[in-house]
Amino acid sequence: MRPPNLLVFLPDQQRTDTIACYGGTKVHAPALNKLASESVIFERAYVTQPICTPSRASLLSGLWPHTTGCTRNSVPLEQRFPTFVELLENKEYHCAYMDKWHLGGDASAQHGFRDWVSTEDVSDYSRFLISRGIAPDRENNMFSRRLISTLSLELSKPKFLEDHACRFIEQHRRDPFVLFVAFVEPHTSYNGPFNEEHPLAEVDLDETALTPPADQVPLRYRLIRERQHAHATLDRVRLPQLYYAGITPEEYRGIKQRYLGLVTLVDRSIAAILGSLEQFGLMDETIIVHTSAHGDCLGAHQLFGKEVMFEEAARVPYLIRIPG
Repeated sequence: MRPPNLLVFLPDQQRTDTIACYGGTKVHAPALNKLASESVIFERAYVTQPICTPSRASLLSGLWPHTTGCTRNSVPLEQRFPTFVELLENKEYHCAYMDKWHLGGDASAQHGFRDWVSTEDVSDYSRFLISRGIAPDRENNMFSRRLISTLSLELSKPKFLEDHACRFIEQHRRDPFVLFVAFVEPHTSYNGPFNEEHPLAEVDLDETALTPPADQVPLRYRLIRERQHAHATLDRVRLPQLYYAGITPEEYRGIKQRYLGLVTLVDRSIAAILGSLEQFGLMDETIIVHTSAHGDCLGAHQLFGKEVMFEEAARVPYLIRIPG
């Protein structure tokens, strides 16, 4: 009997309430909503630490950040901490990782993964853009996240990953495989080809978005908020910065509208990848997991981004579809 495949979708910074089963009924994410209807839904899933590197290290190794030493971003996951891929007893599995790694050495395969598609800095994705005539806006043929966010759907990172993932599934349809597709979106910059996908009238404000945090909020969180509000004098015409707050309700809705457009962008690529599984008769041969590296305050508690143990940053969607 063939062992099951494993397909993991790992977007970066997707809030739980962007899927209908978690209350995000106005978000246009039909592929994720269908996947949720066929999945076990974990209603109270939290990351070990709401920041990329620690969360990813825990997901792959099963260990706490203070054990691996990955307690902040850009810390490599040391070789002495094997990922679950390295612990697989069945060596017939063909293991692939695509997009953001953020655990050291994004450019090349490591920790048991054989196939590797890189998208950060000088990468497979940057070479793809150059081949399509897009000029880098940073040194060493690199592209800023801001420039990437302005590209068309066909040149977007999710579409690039979708094409690679579908090709991988076709090539290895007869092999047991593990495939991680770790989308950067809906991370900042909050901008993309579906900015106006969701009508502003349907974009809801978080209850705490316009209410200053109470005094019992930790000092560090209040300092982060002050730092974010210090950027509120930035030119309002420019794209929102990572730490940009102190905004009007209308501006907040505009940022969230663009964020939800990125959720839709990722959802379209997920639909195509799941469609590839169906095309080759692998839906009943594949365990599918959808989660996120962490959430995004997105204006809740007058904060943006993550780094804080508020519900909006630490709680993540967690869906597991198991055949049968």
